[in-house]
Amino acid sequence: MKKRLDEREGQPTLIEISADAKTVAEVRDHETLRWRDTASGDETIFAEHDPNISALGVSSDGKMLAVAHHDRIAVFYVATRKSKATLMAPGKEINRLAFSADGERLASSSEDGTIAVWIIDSKQMLITLNAAGKVTALRFAPGGKSLASASEDGIVKLWDLQAGASNLQLKKHSASVNAIAFSPEGTMMATGGDDRTVIIWETVSGKSRKTLKGHDLTVTSLAFSPDGDLLAVGSGNASVVLWDARTGKLNRVLK
Repeated sequence: MKKRLDEREGQPTLIEISADAKTVAEVRDHETLRWRDTASGDETIFAEHDPNISALGVSSDGKMLAVAHHDRIAVFYVATRKSKATLMAPGKEINRLAFSADGERLASSSEDGTIAVWIIDSKQMLITLNAAGKVTALRFAPGGKSLASASEDGIVKLWDLQAGASNLQLKKHSASVNAIAFSPEGTMMATGGDDRTVIIWETVSGKSRKTLKGHDLTVTSLAFSPDGDLLAVGSGNASVVLWDARTGKLNRVLK
């Protein structure tokens, strides 16, 4: 069933946006999964999904969707609704999902801090990691060889997936981190959260390059421009602040 955007009711309890910003997946009323085309405004309701959806993930091209129900993950093609894989995650209650840029891998995190990474086609679990606390944000680095996770205590970890260990632990946020984004070339990473601050890090050294302040509310989303020059910051008041990622200077505010 399809609806227009202006016919929607209520506020989403979960929302994920594809990297190309063309599609949005969201859960309303804690059980109704909807898929939106941002260009046309059309919305598809996936009414067959059962309640208690705990996490969503959207592939970079918007063609695949991952849906978690407690410890089970269903991955399927959006256009056909055909199942691609069903994965059983370790740990308790999945709370975050993330696709690699090429769509070949999927990462999940659970309430107990367990992180798992799969090859989707073969359903092979590559590795499990222990974040030692509830994960509040999860993102693959470009190339898929590293994974970033964040937690309620404001610590951000960068994991080497081949070594199975955290090679960087970044401690500068004073509250929970809700969003992570990598620059297209992977040399910079931005993090933001409840302290209303965004920090831009060098991914090799772990050095903080810029600290961006002045956001009115909690930072909820981050995205670099394709050339890596601009960083878009979304917050709880529905505004988007654009920063020059190289200089740390304010570019403009969109409301």
